[in-house]
Amino acid sequence: MNAPIHPIVSRLKRGLGVAFGCYDMHRLIFDYAQETLPAELKAAMDEHIKDCQPCLDYLKTYRATICATRDCCRPPAEMPAELQVKLRDFIAKL
Repeated sequence: MNAPIHPIVSRLKRGLGVAFGCYDMHRLIFDYAQETLPAELKAAMDEHIKDCQPCLDYLKTYRATICATRDCCRPPAEMPAELQVKLRDFIAKL
């Protein structure tokens, strides 16, 4: 993946009629991946991704990283009640 486009390049593109660029995509990628963007920004990002393979690849790896992190941090099973009591007792003694 290439580095995000510099803000000046993004401004130049806007001057040429390109409303949304890679820099904008990289700046808003978290909100886009979490689906918390306003509809007009999401639509602009959707349009950009259709024609920009590097940004689409970046989004895919970004989402994969979020999923992998979430899976690693989630306990695989609930702790048995008996063990919970022992752990609470142990911590209370500290």
